[in-house]
Amino acid sequence: RTVHDEMVRAFPGVVEMVACLKESDTRMAVVTSKARQMTLRTLACCGMEDAFEVLVTVDDVGKGKPDPEPVNPAMERLDLERPGAWSF
Repeated sequence: RTVHDEMVRAFPGVVEMVACLKESDTRMAVVTSKARQMTLRTLACCGMEDAFEVLVTVDDVGKGKPDPEPVNPAMERLDLERPGAWSF
């Protein structure tokens, strides 16, 4: 945590791609195994703090990734239905 802000970086092209998706009104979510506070710091350091409509962290669910549980609230908040073939 002491060096997080200096070390964290988005992969090349990701910030621009996310900005393009947001400009095209694509609804986006982050689902992560990180805690909310660190996720918000990461997004801010990468310049994407306002890019995502939904944020689901390990703090929001009983089981974090790799369990698929965190995907369900993200889909619900984006008003998406789970296809029948998915086993979440």
